[in-house]
Amino acid sequence: MFTEDVEEVLIRAGFEEDINGLSHYLSEYDNRYIRITKPQETKPKRLLGQNGLHYLQLALHRSKTLLEGSISSLNSKNGLVGILCTRAHFEVTGSLAYFYKKLNNFYNGKITYEQIDDCLHRLTLGSKMNEYGKDLAPINVISLIEAADDYFKNKINEKVSMFKESYDFLSEYCHPNFYGITMGSDINNVGIVRYNNLSILKKDDLVFIHYLLMSCISFLQFYDMIYGLLSDNEVLSKIIK
Repeated sequence: MFTEDVEEVLIRAGFEEDINGLSHYLSEYDNRYIRITKPQETKPKRLLGQNGLHYLQLALHRSKTLLEGSISSLNSKNGLVGILCTRAHFEVTGSLAYFYKKLNNFYNGKITYEQIDDCLHRLTLGSKMNEYGKDLAPINVISLIEAADDYFKNKINEKVSMFKESYDFLSEYCHPNFYGITMGSDINNVGIVRYNNLSILKKDDLVFIHYLLMSCISFLQFYDMIYGLLSDNEVLSKIIK
């Protein structure tokens, strides 16, 4: 998974357990991979199961691709790209948290079928570009992140916005603010500045790994809970692994 020299850097920086975690989650993504889905011979009364499963697989692919991109960034000694991938991973994890929240509300009678159907359409087809003649606004990304916090706050009985605060921290590196713009240089106590010509891995730049693991385990948890709800209440497509 990692080149020998990068693995040595990670181990020296105290990330040995995280290496094992990343490897574990890669295999967990593969366990959930579906190669093909086919419609049932008889069309179900509602398509929430088929459309919901389709969205789950789209999100799974994006989530795994971003995880693999983060790993590739480490092998390329490019910590900034790893942070960008991790921040994007938070967003797709948040999208499943949002869908899970709405799905629960639907099955508990708090919202109508039309509302859950609109939610799923916006998650799957929403775009600010009207390229294909669709006028379907995407769901605001902060609403997605906050949906993850809503779930975990109820579980751990804490008021801390774990996902939102982590997302904001990663965003400071993704924008050309202080943290993001100064990754390419080092300054010593007498004012000598050395600018990085090649990509290097510094311990301070590796903090995103912990956030990536947090997002991975949360994504898989939301995936399984959504899949369980859909399996129990809807007619799913035929699955070919």
